[in-house]
Amino acid sequence: MKRALLINPQFNIAKENYDSSISVGLLSIASYLDSKGIGVKIVDCVRETNYLKKIRKYARSTDYVGISVMTTQLSNALRLSKLVKKVNPSCRVVWGGPHATFFKEQCVESKFVDMVCVGEGEETFYEIVNGVDPEKILGIVYKKDGDIKKTSARPLHDPTKMPLFNWDLIAPEVLYNLKLVPTLTSRGCPHICSFCINAILKLKWRQRTAEQVLVDLEVIKSKTYFKGKKLRFWDENFFVDIKRAKTIVKGMIERNLITPWETTVRANYIRDGMIDNAFLKDIKQSGCYLLSFGAESGCPRILKK
Repeated sequence: MKRALLINPQFNIAKENYDSSISVGLLSIASYLDSKGIGVKIVDCVRETNYLKKIRKYARSTDYVGISVMTTQLSNALRLSKLVKKVNPSCRVVWGGPHATFFKEQCVESKFVDMVCVGEGEETFYEIVNGVDPEKILGIVYKKDGDIKKTSARPLHDPTKMPLFNWDLIAPEVLYNLKLVPTLTSRGCPHICSFCINAILKLKWRQRTAEQVLVDLEVIKSKTYFKGKKLRFWDENFFVDIKRAKTIVKGMIERNLITPWETTVRANYIRDGMIDNAFLKDIKQSGCYLLSFGAESGCPRILKK
């Protein structure tokens, strides 16, 4: 069996939100690999104790290590990559995440990084772990004979074809200590705001069906370690398809899935025909306690960009 290890490095700044939930990106990749028969483990350095011991142990028998990298994780990602190479020199280290996607050539120049996965990583990392010829894998940057090679971009994923999260891939100590349970019902956003990552990566909005979302909520409710915890729809824009959103909210009420939950919303969605007073009443009844929106700028000229 092919084996893979996924690592979420520590951040180099203190921020409470980093401790409130987990990396949904890594969990999604791990769940996809698991559904394809790949032996996969996740180590969350932000929330697990003895994470270095676990990485040393798993890396010895692992073929590929994937590391998610935001800019505030860069220094620790390098340190962990070096550790993996020391423990298992033949192990291939693959970086992904926002920083690696934006600075792919710079990242792969490191002697501790073999490859960079650009953008969404489920299908890409699966092909890497399966040993597909790098030249035939879409969405990667890699080294060959001292040169840096780049393949064509991979088309965006269809969320309806992705498996539900396999929570058993997360360490119990993490699950029991979670403050917010994450669920992902869509990806991307249809609005191309110039200050947003979606404008650069062109991550158009793609959704799971309402039924898939409700089944996921049923699974979450059945887990002992999530009892009494709040839930967050980790979407960048949950309410794009207002008909779908209403079906989800109605389903939560009718299927006894009422639970405290939060998500983000575009400020101009609070209006007749979108999130009106009647829908807000249902949203509250389903357990919603917070709808947050970003005030990106107080300048109309900047906002129009």
